[in-house]
Amino acid sequence: MRTYGDLFRTPEFTPLFAVAAVQTTASTVSGLALGTLVYSVTNSPFLSALSMFGPSVAQMVGATALLSAADRLPPRAALTVLGLAFAIGTVVLVIPGLPGWAVVAVLLGLGLLASLGGGVRLGLLNEILPEQGYVLGRSVLNMSTGITQIAGFAAGGLLVNALSPLRLLLAMPYLVFALDPGLPVAAAAVVLSSIGYAAGLPLQERLVALTPADVRGHALGLHSSGMMTMQGVGAALAGAVAQYTSPAMAMAVMAVASVAVTLGLAPGLREPVETVPA
Repeated sequence: MRTYGDLFRTPEFTPLFAVAAVQTTASTVSGLALGTLVYSVTNSPFLSALSMFGPSVAQMVGATALLSAADRLPPRAALTVLGLAFAIGTVVLVIPGLPGWAVVAVLLGLGLLASLGGGVRLGLLNEILPEQGYVLGRSVLNMSTGITQIAGFAAGGLLVNALSPLRLLLAMPYLVFALDPGLPVAAAAVVLSSIGYAAGLPLQERLVALTPADVRGHALGLHSSGMMTMQGVGAALAGAVAQYTSPAMAMAVMAVASVAVTLGLAPGLREPVETVPA
């Protein structure tokens, strides 16, 4: 085995390479997003850096405590279980209002598992490649790690910028109604825009962080009542526009108004939150 072509013609190497590349990209994207979130809440560069690279530090502990299992576990089953564990851990990290200690615990746990995953993956690489092909395969994995990290940081930056934390998505799909689309396109636009409702959760978390504990019930009540009131006002305005144009045009007009409000509020919402003491 002397060429990269020979390497990728090995049946199991390509899936192993693809999984490693996707996992590295995903962990880079999620780490950048988590670091950005931590900084926006705490305004602490140290905590932000720790949230992004803490798992890498934890791998040192995992290497001393867990790597002996890498040679005893069935590698394919182990990689499947570890992938599932990483997916669950990432889902836990996006739970709104997750306490800081829980974030740290999950990150350290993922770091420990990552050390085991690295040993299992390299052990499997040694198993599926002939002896003379291991160095070539390892070099490809090393190169792909650097490339996918660069791609992951680039994609993460774009996603963080676009998804922040996502408010425009609530309105922009409705702009298609200005073209009076058919039912399939209209239904797709409504389904897509509904994802934007998720942006309300970080805003509620921000409201809690900015409000003193003794008046949070008051503030959250005003928030709820204000939303209901403005929904009624918006419906009335939409009905008035539809009265003189059409329902489709009214939906597009209200979407434009929503986008304008979102863009107007965006600069203030990008500022770091200084949590009010309880």
